[in-house]
Amino acid sequence: MYMVENIKDVTVDNEFKVKFDGELHEIDANTFVNYLIHLNSIIQEVNRELKPETKIDVKIKALERGSFLVHIELIRNLISSVPGLFNSANLTDAASIVAIVSGLYNLKQFLAGKKPAQETASNNGVTIQNQNGGTLTVTNHVYNIYTTNFTVNEAISKSFQTLENDESIAGFSITDVEEKPIITIPREDFSALSEPNQIIEKDTDTIDVPDAKLSIIKLSFDPKLKSDFYYEGRKITAKVIDQTFYRSIDQGRSFSKGDSLVVVLKIKRVFDQSVNHYIHKGYEVVEVIQHIPREQQQNLF
Repeated sequence: MYMVENIKDVTVDNEFKVKFDGELHEIDANTFVNYLIHLNSIIQEVNRELKPETKIDVKIKALERGSFLVHIELIRNLISSVPGLFNSANLTDAASIVAIVSGLYNLKQFLAGKKPAQETASNNGVTIQNQNGGTLTVTNHVYNIYTTNFTVNEAISKSFQTLENDESIAGFSITDVEEKPIITIPREDFSALSEPNQIIEKDTDTIDVPDAKLSIIKLSFDPKLKSDFYYEGRKITAKVIDQTFYRSIDQGRSFSKGDSLVVVLKIKRVFDQSVNHYIHKGYEVVEVIQHIPREQQQNLF
């Protein structure tokens, strides 16, 4: 269950903190760097939507000792101004970015990537009903960015794919500078946040590749988590939904990095009108047909 605190109870300004929960004395470098890259993409796009004539600098302040609480400062400048010029209006706008980013996370988790069952506009924003009958009211800025900005949606999905693939991360939160939570997301909600946004991905389809060959990079033995493979020279992340595969693991079959799987691979594609081409946006292993251990592959050459 997600939690978003009443905005009146927290100090929202141009600084905030990102917390990675768990028994953490250290964090995987890929998890840390990739998440911050995606967060920066979200912040830059929100700023572009609000004030395209300005730029936003995302500064990481000193890490807190003994935890993975990352202190982040947003500094907005007029593009034509001297760097560092900062006034109260820009401070307010930078604070709005923090609230909007938190609101985007909140809405994505609420909908779990699915289309709303109903939407009602009002002076207070847009009230949305999800497929389970729950309701949530978001600001017009949050709604408009969530329903139109592909870059933001992709960055949200990828950031939570990154967190989901690191089993040491038990939860995630954004706090104000006094460490009062603005939004708190437990690990069980990472999967919903990593799903694509069905509202914005209108021109989509799926294809099945009946004999795709995947090379194992990192295999998850939890059906709820995704695994990493190489496919046709590129690294992909895919969820394995073949229950027979997991039963073989329970019966003692072992898999190693570098082993290959011949599978039925479902590929989700999105049509990019700018290049008149379908782009691969998601993968799912429907059936594992054959397991080829690394040693057998070497004997083939």
